[in-house]
Amino acid sequence: MVNHIGPSTIKMAEPKLTMANYGDHELFGPRIETNKLIQSLKTGNDSECILFPINTFESKEQYRLKDLIYTDKRLSQMVQGLDIEHALPIQRYSWPKIDKSSFPNLFVSAEATGKTYAILMYAVAKCLAVARISEVEEVLNGCSACYVTSTGPANPDDYISHPKYLIVCSSQDNVELVHRTIDHMKEKIYDERVTSSKRRSLTPISRALKLDHDNDKLAQRCIEADILISSPQVLIKALELGYINFAKFKKIFFDDLDIALQLQNSYIRELIKIYLIQTQAQTNSDNASTNASCQMHLFSRKWTDLVKQFLSSIFPQRTILFGSVAEAAVYSNVRFEVECCETNKLDKISVISNLLKQPLSDRSTMRDKAAIVCKTDEEAELVSSKLNNKGIKVKLIKEAEEETFCSAPPRGRSSSRRNINDMIFVISDPALEFEVEFSPRRRPLNDFMHLIHASLPDDMLTFDQRFRLLYVNIQDGKSGMTSTVIVDANSSFRMARQIYDLASRSPVTLKSTKCLLRSLIPNHGNQICWRWATTGLCRLEKLSRNDRFGSYCSDRHVIDRPAGTNGKSDNMNRHGWPESGMVKISITHIISPSEFYFLFEAYKTKDDGKWVKFKSSGTEYMKIVQHELNSLRNVQIRSIPLNRIVKGMIYGVYFPQEARVDRVLILDEPKHEGAHSMVNKDLEYSKQIPVFKVDHGVCLDVYIKNLIELPEALAKIPGQCHRGFHLGYKPPDNEPNWLYKSKKHFYDIVCVNQVQQITAWIRLNCEGCIWFEGMLVSRKLTNIDSNDTWTVDPYEEMRNLKLAEPINTEPPVLPASIRLETLCRWNHAKLIEAGQYAFIRRDLTSSDIFLLIVHQNLDVIVRQSTYNKQLIELEQQFVDEFKSGKLLPQEYLATGVYCIAKIEGDPSSSSEPCLNRVKILWIQAQEGENDNIESPNSAREASIFVECLDHGDKFWVTKSKLYQASIAHLKKLPFQAIKCKLANLNKDLLSNDNHKVRNQLMNKLYDFARDETNVNLVLKCKLREDGRIYLYVPNKDQTCYEPLYKLVRDHLQLELHDKLDDVCQETIKPDPDVNESDGRSFVVDLCKLRLLREIVVEELNEAQSK
Repeated sequence: MVNHIGPSTIKMAEPKLTMANYGDHELFGPRIETNKLIQSLKTGNDSECILFPINTFESKEQYRLKDLIYTDKRLSQMVQGLDIEHALPIQRYSWPKIDKSSFPNLFVSAEATGKTYAILMYAVAKCLAVARISEVEEVLNGCSACYVTSTGPANPDDYISHPKYLIVCSSQDNVELVHRTIDHMKEKIYDERVTSSKRRSLTPISRALKLDHDNDKLAQRCIEADILISSPQVLIKALELGYINFAKFKKIFFDDLDIALQLQNSYIRELIKIYLIQTQAQTNSDNASTNASCQMHLFSRKWTDLVKQFLSSIFPQRTILFGSVAEAAVYSNVRFEVECCETNKLDKISVISNLLKQPLSDRSTMRDKAAIVCKTDEEAELVSSKLNNKGIKVKLIKEAEEETFCSAPPRGRSSSRRNINDMIFVISDPALEFEVEFSPRRRPLNDFMHLIHASLPDDMLTFDQRFRLLYVNIQDGKSGMTSTVIVDANSSFRMARQIYDLASRSPVTLKSTKCLLRSLIPNHGNQICWRWATTGLCRLEKLSRNDRFGSYCSDRHVIDRPAGTNGKSDNMNRHGWPESGMVKISITHIISPSEFYFLFEAYKTKDDGKWVKFKSSGTEYMKIVQHELNSLRNVQIRSIPLNRIVKGMIYGVYFPQEARVDRVLILDEPKHEGAHSMVNKDLEYSKQIPVFKVDHGVCLDVYIKNLIELPEALAKIPGQCHRGFHLGYKPPDNEPNWLYKSKKHFYDIVCVNQVQQITAWIRLNCEGCIWFEGMLVSRKLTNIDSNDTWTVDPYEEMRNLKLAEPINTEPPVLPASIRLETLCRWNHAKLIEAGQYAFIRRDLTSSDIFLLIVHQNLDVIVRQSTYNKQLIELEQQFVDEFKSGKLLPQEYLATGVYCIAKIEGDPSSSSEPCLNRVKILWIQAQEGENDNIESPNSAREASIFVECLDHGDKFWVTKSKLYQASIAHLKKLPFQAIKCKLANLNKDLLSNDNHKVRNQLMNKLYDFARDETNVNLVLKCKLREDGRIYLYVPNKDQTCYEPLYKLVRDHLQLELHDKLDDVCQETIKPDPDVNESDGRSFVVDLCKLRLLREIVVEELNEAQSK
């Protein structure tokens, strides 16, 4: 007999814990609650009833329940061992709010299985309010059989039907795309006699979660699915409600969610947090399974090899799911061709006609069957009629047409198959989608060997749909196919970039096609590599295992964006960013271990060696800016007129899923035609345009409707991220996947929460591109209670793990593919050329150098003696050419410009003036204005501050002393002045207290560098892996070279050591601007005494005597 329990005997355990309260050591999650509840039922006492809400297990007392109602119909017989008369199967999707006084006959449900872990049943409250169980027998008849142990309820894990695989997509559009792709592949796998609705219910069952799903629908999808597909936002909701658990998945795949690229996404961070908590709790629980833990794979759409591995374990062989089918086309023999035509539609018809009339011998990779795809139905009808008028038989495929090219050939006609193959079909994008979506039983469109894109769609999703519907057999990768793209002046600029990217990576596409595509893309000289421009990741035109870090492709990766901050110092450029010295940075976006985007945090002054924070840069400053940007979410967003969206402008963009606003730079103007109706206007604003996050370094596409016009104060803040490179390492020779492995390891070192600071030494600052050496990362220990830190060199770590190798065979000048480039802006972007810098050779045991300049912080500028003769010949050529040379025009006079400067010697000397290659650093606007650069008394007549690129000196000149340089002058010989850092200096030497000792060491270095007649001596140096040099000077007898630290110890009684500077000691203190380096110049002496010619004469005499 069933005992009726009154409301006074019901004990309610209110929810307490939430996901935010979970710790790493233990998770009071749904599964652990259920296990503990079952154990309490087995050994319980005489208490009548207890009610457990969702995700809560509070009481540790033992209970015996006489009346038990389960919520899963599959477990109805489980209650037989508990001597319970009735068991009611109920769908449990939600937790209702129940008034205890309203239901005198309320029964408890001890949840033992299911996704939601909801104990109370909504249907119980509805059906059994005041009615007795005997009155609802028709409900009880729905119970199904299930296994029951002799001692009571079995382990709930044995009965739980949890999804096996999880695919997380970056957007809801990708969720739908992946879901449809899996369904189409199931249609190929199962017999055609199975209906479409039945086929989708066969295993593996895939279900997609949507934002508009309520709790009931969400739980039902989670219960039914074998493969669950969701966006991050919906997934977090399902996890918090307890419908799914990360620890119960076999594998989790993040499609197009590279963790390094999507780190700013708050949903991704929350997912990773929940994943770590739940998997750790599953491992630590008493009833944890001994099986392997859940595997999480993070990959981008471009890494389709991981997708292959995933699908091969679920579907039969040769069925592959690609995140993007257009991307997957590069795995098959797809050859891309480009045909140009004028804007006139008749010209396009002529191009198509000529393509179709080509003999088969000229189309070696094509077959007879071809398809012409147009953007709209009207264009498809026009193309079809024009081709028929030209005598070419084509068949127009319309939407909802009964007889299509997909239909099976009619019986009784032996030649029907050949007739179908001989046809040329014309179809539009809407009709093409209708053929597959609404005609599932028809034969797949997989036998077209020539696809002609008569017009390109507006978005990449539709373009991807073309490949998915017509190139189904790209999975086989055996048959050859040709895709001809007809482009004209009205073609989408963004789609042209995608076509170029696909054609560049296709193994059978000719170089002429790629060159033609480049010529069709506007401003391709600045942005050729569209892979990098759109995704921040360049996969190379030919991804070779011998390619070095930084060698992404032959194209220059340049984005025109503003940069700068307030304040200048002794080593600051015109934008206010450091040009040399030690800096602290924080990395925001990783392209590879040797290319990344970062924020400046602090810099080290040359005089006192103190760390000084940037007032308008760094993570703390960005938090303030981000708070101001996020405040714009509460303001009503007004659409920006399309004619005001100009390339190069700074706007804000609202990301609804992340609930944040970021500043972006417009990379391409939207293509719009005058909107004559609200429908056309909504269509224009629903398109996407490429943008660049100026504060994070990420390129992406955003909807025009989400653009926000920023207040003037926020729009004028310079872009905070900078593009950085690291020198000296290359990938190992036998590691084809080095980019993915090394990038992941580099991220784990520099971008995790344990990182305290990242310090690096600037080797070169080239107008926005900064090259580093000697990077050190200071991290906290894994023990949370400890504040101890340890320092690690990320590149040395990768070398130890055989993920990178030092470049030991580097030539004196980096090759053209990875050379250091700086912009020479002549006439403000009309002419842009690159100058090349020289480097000390790494493959030699020691190198011969001249010591040119010693700065007060003991940084040195050297020049290799190997190229001494070539430099003398070049400067003599300047003297001969510029006796009546062309002065630098006024319109070319700008900072950063390379030119030729005449350096006058001592007036009392009869020596001729010297001509050197220089770079303009500063232009004095008016007389008397020096703006933090203290010019000498003789500089009052001068107006331009320049740097000698071959001798390292900086001085003032007048405009009449500058001559226009040609490209040949810049590229004939790399700039010889090389900035170096000594490797064996004590940190104490750089403090303010040792100013006098530091000056003595500077003077002694100059004494070691030249003889009694003031002639430069040849010194020896050895390059260390971090870019610093060991210096060796000749002894008195010039018989050998002794280490610098030994001579300094003997002459100055100073102790030097062979260790890196302790850059982890931080004393951040605001410091006033200081003057430019106090280095002593040798240029005037070289000009006056004509030392260069004397050295050459001595070398020639020695050669003749030998």
